[in-house]
Amino acid sequence: MADIPPILWIGIGIVVSVVAMLVPALTIFVAVGILFAVIGIAKMVRASKDTGSLTNKNAYHTVSPRNEQSAGIDAKVCFVCAAKNSSLANFCGHCGHRLK
Repeated sequence: MADIPPILWIGIGIVVSVVAMLVPALTIFVAVGILFAVIGIAKMVRASKDTGSLTNKNAYHTVSPRNEQSAGIDAKVCFVCAAKNSSLANFCGHCGHRLK
């Protein structure tokens, strides 16, 4: 099952909190929205600390695109941020988007 991106947790938290503040009957959901935003921030902090570890699914591979070019291997280019990645990478090392 896919992991929910931290920015989505934060966005949902903000939307739920704002809507709950505007509708008096939904006041209890302000806390739920804040909780979602806090979880999203915690996930972002954890992901930034894990960058570069072998257990992180967004981790860089040991073969850099520059070394692959000299070896005659094509590097993958992320279509979201245009960063060059290892041909072995499944996720962009810059923005984390899934590479095809």
